[in-house]
Parts: sequence; structure tokens; C-alpha cells
Amino acid sequence: MEKNKKYPAQVKQQAVEEYLGGGVSYADLCLKYKMGCPAVFRGWLKCYNDHRGFKEPLKEGGIQMAKRDTTLEERIEIDRACLAGGKNDREVSEQYQVSYTQVRQWVQKYEARGIGGLVDRRGKRKRIDETSETELLRAQLRLKEAENYRLKMENDLLKN
Repeated sequence: MEKNKKYPAQVKQQAVEEYLGGGVSYADLCLKYKMGCPAVFRGWLKCYNDHRGFKEPLKEGGIQMAKRDTTLEERIEIDRACLAGGKNDREVSEQYQVSYTQVRQWVQKYEARGIGGLVDRRGKRKRIDETSETELLRAQLRLKEAENYRLKMENDLLKN
């Protein structure tokens, strides 16, 4: 039996209708359609009963997105393509060879924060002049709370 075999929607439909017609067990269907386990068929049956229909499997040459770094300029260009093209994120992701999820996140960040939301800030701290007074006070408060906790633990240890 193949691992992760893909079945066309027509085959799934045929198998479910065959089962609902009666006289065929899960095990028989698994053997006939070369399924790894009955859970695969149960998933098909659930889709059928929920009236969701069956999806066609991705073609063998389907787009497999490779992890790649993008520049700020590329992210801006991708966002503009989405916004100008009626927000068809899927087509834009295929055109620029980046994942759909990433494109969607960039669009959301752009809509929420503008171009500044597209800047990759991972692993970079804010400079002091970029930090607001409220953020500085919160940071100081966290430091004091940590120091108080450490002193309390030290006192508890000395009492015992």
C-alpha cells in the first residue's frame, strides 16, 4: 500500500456511493482502493455527509513554496499587487513564489501599520529613542518585580 496516496474526487465519490449502496465494508473498500487505513475512507464519508464535496488533490507539479528571504521592496511590491488586483492573494503568492500565508500576513500588516508593518524586526530591539515613555516605565516595572521576587525567594530560603 502506498503512503499518502492521492485520490481524485471522482474516485472518492464512487467509493462513498458504493459503500452507501450497501454490501461493502470499510475493509473491502480499503483493499479495493488501496487505502492505508479505514480512517481515510471515514474522512471521505464525513465530507460526503456534511455536503462539503471532494477536493481534487494537488497536481504532482503543484507549487511547493521554498523558504526564501524577501526584501522590504519585494514585500511592498507584493502588497501593492494584492491590493491593486482585488486582493487575490493566491495568484500573487504563485506569481512571486512565496507562500499564500505569508502574503496574507503581509497584506494584514500593511493594512494595519502601513509600510512600517512590513519591516522585518525579528531579533532587533527597539532603540531607546524609538521607545515610548510608557514602554520604558513598563520595562522598569518588570525589572523591579523580578528583583522583588528574587529577594523574596532569598528571604524564604534564609528563613528555612
